[in-house]
Amino acid sequence: MDTWSKGYCRAIQDTVGLKFCPPSMSFLAKYWQDPQAEIQEATKIILLSAIERMSKSEITSLVKYWSAFLPAAALPDSCSSQYMARSAVILGILGAENAEALPERIRKLVALSLTILLNDDSRISYKVASIDLLAQGFATWQPYIRADAVLCTLFVMATDSQPGGTTLVFRRARRAIFQIATVNPVLFVATLTQDIMDVRKLGNKIGLLKLISIFSRKNPAVLYNGIPRIAEVIVKSLDPTALHVREQLLPVATSVMMDLVKAFPQLEFHVGSQKLAVGTQEGAIVVYDLQTATRWQILEGHVGAVSAVSFSRDGKTIVSCSIKEGTVRFWHPNPGFFGMLMGGGNSFWGHSRSNSATSVTGNSSSSSSSGPSLSSQQSIRAFDFALQESIATGSEESMFSHVNFEWTGDRMVKLSIYDHIMSFNL
Repeated sequence: MDTWSKGYCRAIQDTVGLKFCPPSMSFLAKYWQDPQAEIQEATKIILLSAIERMSKSEITSLVKYWSAFLPAAALPDSCSSQYMARSAVILGILGAENAEALPERIRKLVALSLTILLNDDSRISYKVASIDLLAQGFATWQPYIRADAVLCTLFVMATDSQPGGTTLVFRRARRAIFQIATVNPVLFVATLTQDIMDVRKLGNKIGLLKLISIFSRKNPAVLYNGIPRIAEVIVKSLDPTALHVREQLLPVATSVMMDLVKAFPQLEFHVGSQKLAVGTQEGAIVVYDLQTATRWQILEGHVGAVSAVSFSRDGKTIVSCSIKEGTVRFWHPNPGFFGMLMGGGNSFWGHSRSNSATSVTGNSSSSSSSGPSLSSQQSIRAFDFALQESIATGSEESMFSHVNFEWTGDRMVKLSIYDHIMSFNL
């Protein structure tokens, strides 16, 4: 909001004094989403300035008057649909700016009224206003609406594949999704992944997958805690039994997967073997086979969240790191004969462990002794390392962009955590 313009609006009222006539809320609501950007911006400045200058009694009178015309409260024949829409916009603006200005009963009615406008195609300007206001005041409206249904509606608008859709609705829906995802990332990921699984229209499914790519590039923190679920949904979308769908989705899904791998060190994809490794918050590493679109193996050993994973160049070895646990582990994943019959399963092959912390610049070494295993091809080594307490106890979300594995040889890998560099030999 232009501070100078708001100050100018306040100065006019102070200059005119008692003869000042407040602007018409109904008139301003009409132009809240005017196609002309200048008119729209001026409308918002004047309306918000007017609300800021209102006393508590004036706010109470405003709410009492306009709440009678809300779409969720008014009788169909009591006033025009246009007047009902304006009441939802006016009180929606007030609630988005100051939730405490609305009694709880009115908050619920406003929230429901905004969802009514969201699904009303009779006037685009009011639809766009509802999109903006639902997003701006989402924390206020969420307790009173089916938030997942609102997100699903916005997903459809933001995929740009609906008949009769407009560029304005598309842009505002996408912006609203970003705002809501920031407020409630858990809801966003849960709704998005479920929608990808449920949606039948191929164009919409592709659009939803592309949303994941956009978030992984622009706001990856929103996706962080939902990465295992997101990866699983992408893999399942490539079901080889639905060959036509797989062929259509494969280019998009591959692109999305690559964007996720670039953004999140706890994901790694090996092209040659078509295997995807996903580290989880619980400490397990799930390995998917993209050729069959199934879980290939689950590697269990870490007791802390997996911070990073990486395949060796030949794809036969996986290295993983848990900063919380302070360990690096090497894996030779292979489900064995019975695992392949069962389509992959839980397996923990036993491990050897080094009690010596690695140096920041030197190579690590340990004596290896293989424990009991479910496969003679499988062996694991584990190394401890130590970091300063501020890093080791920090949140995973704050450090994921500062963790990286790099293979410097067939049996040597370098781990970078912020400016700390450690090398490990297999």
